[in-house]
Amino acid sequence: MDAADGLIISRDINDILIHEIKQHLLDLPGDPLEVEKYTIFRVPDHIREKNKELYRPRMVSIGPYYHGHYALQAMEKHKWCYLRDYLSRNARNSIEYCISELRGLESSARRCYFEEVKLQSDEFIKMMLLDGCFIIEFLIKWYCGIPDAIFDVGWVLPNIRNDLLLLENQIPFFIIQKLFSLLICTDLIPNGGEENTSLCFRRRINWTNERVPRTIPSATELQEAGIIFKSRKSENILDIKFHNGILEIPFISIEDTRRSRLLNLVSFEQCDSKLGMDMTSYASFMGSLFKTSRDVTLLQEKGIVDNLLPTNEELVSFFNRLSECSYLDYDAHYLKELLIEVNRYYNSDFNKWRAILKRDYFSNPWSIISVTVAFALMALTLLQTLYTILSYYHTN
Repeated sequence: MDAADGLIISRDINDILIHEIKQHLLDLPGDPLEVEKYTIFRVPDHIREKNKELYRPRMVSIGPYYHGHYALQAMEKHKWCYLRDYLSRNARNSIEYCISELRGLESSARRCYFEEVKLQSDEFIKMMLLDGCFIIEFLIKWYCGIPDAIFDVGWVLPNIRNDLLLLENQIPFFIIQKLFSLLICTDLIPNGGEENTSLCFRRRINWTNERVPRTIPSATELQEAGIIFKSRKSENILDIKFHNGILEIPFISIEDTRRSRLLNLVSFEQCDSKLGMDMTSYASFMGSLFKTSRDVTLLQEKGIVDNLLPTNEELVSFFNRLSECSYLDYDAHYLKELLIEVNRYYNSDFNKWRAILKRDYFSNPWSIISVTVAFALMALTLLQTLYTILSYYHTN
């Protein structure tokens, strides 16, 4: 082979490389300089490895990440039944029209996923249709109390509810909006400004310049320092208050499904900084309170926690693992001011002495009576001594 042949081969290889790179660029979703707005993420590996089973759906797959998994195939038949029920609710709603509308949203839907969705177009559209209609029909039947085979099996319903809240088991909300708008022939949500893509609304609080402590003492340590725990009546578990030595925490029941929801909400916040850190902050706060099983027992007695896990140690381990594997900017901690106030109260010598006095001398009626009698005897002794001294000087 002469030099000319070698040059031709080199050019061919170079042309193949250039064509491959150009084709790869053409295949990329979106436009140049367009910022990708992922809303459906994968759980980071450093978080997943601690509790793998709590991130996987048990009954139903929603979206592409668990699509086609063998263990979830039993629910696929119900998806087709729910699609039939969905179409029967509106005679003007045809399968052709639904497919046409979803095709117009395919590109946007694919871009919502953090990982590339490798399903072919038809398979992707079919998945979105079946999963979206399943969610809509499930919620309608559940809310209206419509009899359904799924609801007849007691353990199925809570598992499906939990699966629908898993971070990796999602489809874009605008797909459900579109399918629901086709069902009722109107827009689900009026055009009222910029869409809020967060899972829940986040509260804003005014931060102080004081350095934020990363943790607080455990529940038993706080009690020994005189802090009183009370169960706060609130539907929002994040609504924690501290005032005049009283720490009020909303009631929470911890079992497998609730544990899974907390994990997925924390993981969701870890994937998108714009969502804030409220659930991560809550997990860190509870992890600080639970150091030993004694802490769990204390908060159970106060009506703050109902532990339905096998042991108290398992609850302690859960919150500690959750807080350890999650990144948290403590300046963005929604309980920032509360942490400062609790630590300030705990570190006060006066509060500690008052707590010791109350615990050792005023913890029960007999102790109170004993202390009262002792003070009375002491007072009488002092009066007798004073009377003797005054009598002596008066006589002289």
